[in-house]
Amino acid sequence: MEFKPSLESFLDSAEPGVRVPVWCELLFDSDTAVTAYHKLRDGPFGFLLESVVGGEQWARYSFLG
Repeated sequence: MEFKPSLESFLDSAEPGVRVPVWCELLFDSDTAVTAYHKLRDGPFGFLLESVVGGEQWARYSFLG
């Protein structure tokens, strides 16, 4: 699993009071976003956001944290 930004880039950007997003891409072709969320969640807190097209149709991206 490759996290982005790299550790070096993260450390260059990190300052007190500055949030630096860290992310990776995962292919879940046999799971739904909900099952992936349950598999990846570790602890009492987490979130699942899914992109939507026009408020009616699911789009391409799911964001888990």
